[in-house]
Amino acid sequence: MPMEIRQAAGMAAVSSAWGYVEAAAKRQEIESDDGLLYAMRREAAMSPTEFAGVDLNDYRDRLSKEAIKELTGLQTTALTDQRKAREEGITLTAAFSQAENQLAAVGITAVGKEGSEREAAAKRIAAFQNVLASEMETFKRLNEKAPNQMEIQAMVNKLLLPIVVKQPGMLWDTNTEGFMFEAGSRPDASTVDVAVEYADIPVDLRRGISIDLERELGRKPSEDEVVMRYEDFVFGRGPTPIPERVPYDYENALPNRLLRPFAYLPAKALGLAGDKLQEFRDPAAFPHR
Repeated sequence: MPMEIRQAAGMAAVSSAWGYVEAAAKRQEIESDDGLLYAMRREAAMSPTEFAGVDLNDYRDRLSKEAIKELTGLQTTALTDQRKAREEGITLTAAFSQAENQLAAVGITAVGKEGSEREAAAKRIAAFQNVLASEMETFKRLNEKAPNQMEIQAMVNKLLLPIVVKQPGMLWDTNTEGFMFEAGSRPDASTVDVAVEYADIPVDLRRGISIDLERELGRKPSEDEVVMRYEDFVFGRGPTPIPERVPYDYENALPNRLLRPFAYLPAKALGLAGDKLQEFRDPAAFPHR
C-alpha cells in the first residue's frame, strides 16, 4: 500500500484493511463482532446524522458483508430521509430497552458484575439485541411495516425460550443450557431441544392460556398442556392438538386386579380371618382361646 494512502487513511484504517485482506486471502468469511455491531446499531438509531459520517471501511475486518450492507443502508436513510431514520431509530431503541428488562429478569445483565463476568454478560446482551434487530428487520420485510410493541414482545419471548444444546461425544453427550437466541452459535453437529418449564412462562400469559384452554377443553388444563400451548404461541404455529384424556379405569387398576382372587373366598373364611385379626389386636376380647 503506497505511503501517501497510509498517511491519508490513518494507521487504524490501514490495520483494518490489512486484517480484511488477510481474511480474504485465507478465504474466510468475516464474522461480525457482536459488541461492535450492537454499538453501531444503537448509534445509528440514536444519532442517525452522526452515524452517517462513520467510515465503515475501518471495520471491514470485524463486520460481515451482510452487516456492512445493512449499516450502509442505515447511513443512506439518514442522509436521504431523516424522518424515516428517526422513526426507525425510536422503534429500535424502544425494543432494546424493552428487551433489557427481560434479559435482567433471566440473569443476563452486567449490573453488579466486574471483570470477565461483566464482559461475558455484555457479550450475551449484544448477541441477543443483534438477533432481535434481525428478527425485527425480517418482520418488516415480510409485513411491510415495523412490528408493534406486542409483536416485539412475542419475539423477545421466543428468543428467551430455555434450550439445551446437545453435543455428541465419544462416550456420552455434553448438554449445555442456554436460550433460543444462542442456538445459532452452537457447535457443529450439535442439536437443540426446547426446555420450557411452567414457571418460565410470564404470569399474565400463563393465566390467559389457562383460561383459554379451560374454555376449550371443558376442564382445567395441566401444566404440560399450558407449556405446549405457550410453545405454539412463541413459535407462531397453529395450536397443537391436545389428546382427550382417557378416564382412569379403577376396576382394572393394578391394586384392584391383585385383590380380585380374595373376592371369591367363602364368607366363613373371611369371617375367621377377621376374628384372627381382631384377636391379634385385642387378646382380652377372646379369653377362651
